[in-house]
Amino acid sequence: MKRVKCVSSVFIKNLLIIFIFLFLVPNAFGVGPLIEFDDVAASTPATPNTSNSSYTYAERGLGTDEWTSTTQIGSSGYYMEFYRYLNTYNNDHLGWEAWGYSDIVSDFAISGNSFHTRITGGKSTEYPDGQGAAIYGKQDYLDYSGDPSSGTTIGVPYIYFSTTDGTLTQPFEGTTGADELSLYVHMPSSVIIDTGETYPNQTMSIGPYISGTSGHYYHRAFISGGGWVHFIVDNHPNHYNGYGSCNDFPVDGCAFNSFAAVDYIQKFSHMYIALEPGATPSDYYIDNLEFRALSGETDQNFETLNSPAVGFYDDGHFELSFYDKYRDERSGMTVEIRYSKSPITNENWSSATLVDIQEHSGGFTVTEVSPGQFRKANRYYRQVWAPFRLQSADEALLKPGDTIYFAFKDVGNLDGNGNPTQSCSHSGCRDYTSGNFDWAGDSAVLHKIRTIDYVLSNSVQVGNSIQPPGVLRIGE
Repeated sequence: MKRVKCVSSVFIKNLLIIFIFLFLVPNAFGVGPLIEFDDVAASTPATPNTSNSSYTYAERGLGTDEWTSTTQIGSSGYYMEFYRYLNTYNNDHLGWEAWGYSDIVSDFAISGNSFHTRITGGKSTEYPDGQGAAIYGKQDYLDYSGDPSSGTTIGVPYIYFSTTDGTLTQPFEGTTGADELSLYVHMPSSVIIDTGETYPNQTMSIGPYISGTSGHYYHRAFISGGGWVHFIVDNHPNHYNGYGSCNDFPVDGCAFNSFAAVDYIQKFSHMYIALEPGATPSDYYIDNLEFRALSGETDQNFETLNSPAVGFYDDGHFELSFYDKYRDERSGMTVEIRYSKSPITNENWSSATLVDIQEHSGGFTVTEVSPGQFRKANRYYRQVWAPFRLQSADEALLKPGDTIYFAFKDVGNLDGNGNPTQSCSHSGCRDYTSGNFDWAGDSAVLHKIRTIDYVLSNSVQVGNSIQPPGVLRIGE
C-alpha cells in the first residue's frame, strides 16, 4: 500500500514567491500566478485604470447597479484587475444579482491569503424582487444594524479577472508556455451536488475569453460545496457560447476537440468564475490561481476526460468531477481512479493505489462496480462525478500541506489492445462501432490517463461559515 506523505508547504510557498516576482515584471518569463493573493494589501478607494506599483484592493461605490470591488495590478501601460461583478441580467440563463462584498482574508486559505466574497442576499426565480440584506461593500456590512441572514439560496456570485488595456487583446502575463490554469475554490456546504435531478448539479463555471475575440468558452465543474476544490482549466473547453446547436460543433454528438494546437490557454485575456448560490449569508473563497506547464506525465487523455476538479471535505472523503466529451444514448463511461504520493504516469499507473469509491443514491446513483471504478451516472449528460476515499491506512496519515497525486482513466471503452469494445452496456461504456463518436480523435488517447494533484489546505473550517477579520476600513 502506498503512503501519502507531506510535500513541504514552505517549499511551495517559496516557489510562489518566485512566481510573484516574475508576474510583476512586464513580459514575464513564462508560467506563473494569475494573481497571488498573499501580496494583495488592503487600501482606500483606487482611481479606475490608474497604475499601481504594487497589489492593491479597493471598493468603489458607483451606485446600486454599478458597484465593483476591484484590485489593480501592474505598471504603467499594463494593468490587471479582478472584481466581483453585480450581475443584473436576472434570469436563469445569464445569472442572478448577488448582493454582498469582497475582501482579502488570511484566516481561510490553501496558504497565506485568499480572495473572499460574502453573499448576503440577491435575486432568483423565487425572489425576482430580491431577498436578504442589500449589501454592496464591506463597510456596508460592518455598519449594518440588522440581521443580514435570510437563509435562502439566492444570487449567483460572479468574479471577473481581466487585463485592462481596453480591448481585451492583451493575454494575461504568465500565460507564456502554459498548458493549464489551476485554481482552488471553496463554496459553502449548502451548495449540493444532488438536487433531485438525474444528473450531478453544475456548481462552478469558468468562462475564459481569448485575445482578439468577443465570445468566450466554458469550463464546468459538478462538485459539492463545503471543501476546497482544485479545478483545472485545460485546453479542452466544454462549450463555446457562439455555438447555437449541436450541428455547429466541429465533431458530431455535440463534442469538442482539444485546442492544444492553437495555444488556447496562452491566449486568455479575460475570464469569469460563476458560482452556485448557497444559503445566505454564504462565503466563497478563491486561492492559488496560477498558469502552469504540465509536469510529470504530459501525454494524457485530454479528449474525453477534461476540466477535472477534485475536492476534499471535513469528513475525510474526496470528490472527482470532470466533463465527458459526449452526451447521448450510447455515451456510457466507466472510470477508474488511483492515487499516489508522487506523480502518476502512464507507465506507473498500475502501481498507484486504487481509491475506495463511496456509494451515493438520490436523484442519481453512483456505485463501485469494481475496486476503484464507477460508472457515469447518466449517459444523456456530460457531467461525471463520484465521491471516494483513500485507503484507510493512507487516510489516517493526511495532514495540512500534503500533496496527493490523482489519476483517472476511461476503462469502459477498451479491450486489452486498446480497441473499441464491440459489444457493451449503454451504462458502462461506449460502442464506437455505432453512434456519432469521434473515434479517429479518441482512439489514440483512450488508453491514457488524466491527472490532477491536490494540496490539503492549512485552514480548518468550523461550522458552515467562516468569519473574516473585520479590520478593513473601506473609504467612502
